Amino acid sequence: MKKKKRSLGTRFLVGLNILFIIPLLLSYLAPFIPPDTFWPMLFLGMAYPYLLIINLCFLGMWCWGKKKQLFIPLAAILIGWFPFQRFFGVHYFSDPPSGEKKISVITYNIHNVNINVEGRGEAFIDWMENNQPDILCLQEFSPWYWRRYFPDFYKKFPINTVKNHERIAIFSKHPIIKRGYIDDQDQHNVQWAVYADINIEGRTIRAISTHLQSNRVSGITENLDDHVNMNDLDNAQNWNTVKSLARSLRENAIRRAEQARILDDFIRQSPHPVILCGDFNDPPETYTYRRAGRHVRDAFASAGTGWGVTYQGTVPLLRIDYIFSSPSLPPSNCFVLDGNISDHRPVRAEFVLESSK
Repeated sequence: MKKKKRSLGTRFLVGLNILFIIPLLLSYLAPFIPPDTFWPMLFLGMAYPYLLIINLCFLGMWCWGKKKQLFIPLAAILIGWFPFQRFFGVHYFSDPPSGEKKISVITYNIHNVNINVEGRGEAFIDWMENNQPDILCLQEFSPWYWRRYFPDFYKKFPINTVKNHERIAIFSKHPIIKRGYIDDQDQHNVQWAVYADINIEGRTIRAISTHLQSNRVSGITENLDDHVNMNDLDNAQNWNTVKSLARSLRENAIRRAEQARILDDFIRQSPHPVILCGDFNDPPETYTYRRAGRHVRDAFASAGTGWGVTYQGTVPLLRIDYIFSSPSLPPSNCFVLDGNISDHRPVRAEFVLESSK
């Protein structure tokens, strides 16, 4: 009898494990399906880290019980080895590409440094002075804030792309010989990507800083809390709110896909090697990530170590901030830095200018 009960329990757990393996396998397909074709795949791509962790728990359970069923989640995880590397950097013992000259790059969505919090402006200036990469790409940057409250800011960091009121910027230690916007005739007249051609010891590198269409995650969760009563699911108003939020997610996903196609074309036509940085507002298992990265490679997936999580807001385990580079600029390392002045963490990478590997 005990053996029969144990067999029924094992079968139940196997069935439960398979229920989580199926969406994990489907999430591997999400980057290949544009949201304007079938947008619900976006949710599978966003769910990848949670599905991975659940299947790792099943793997641990089967290993603990010394069950042959361990090969079920193990196979599903190994099939997604490349997606796994985009979420967790495994390059602890890899030989970095050789070369005498390296350049450092940081991308950081500073979220206006939470300007309503006292001391955050000073903290960010200290952070910039302590890090000082060759190229710094910022998103959610407010030029008026620094001009008004820290007039010496631009004297300390004079080489930049800042002109008027754009919320995206590139700072550099090296001369900027050309700068501009990636123009897609945005109906809202919102600048979402800037570029700078930077002369680094005689070699021109094109840096791009971008902030793709936001999902407005914080606003969505606040709307759900404020307007959806989970104790009254029959209320039509509740479902209208949910439908409205789902429609907003769909429209934002489609907009990011359009921006990713524009970025891809711009990178493909670049006369110089490219470093692409920014807040994509989409995790790696999405069409946006794949399309924007067709002609460049993800520095973290190629040379990263540790957890790749960059968003520390309301939704956990999101990696949405990236640094990509052209094949002629191989990354030697990439990792996520600590940061407490924003709801994002900065990402740092180093690249070899002249590789012999």
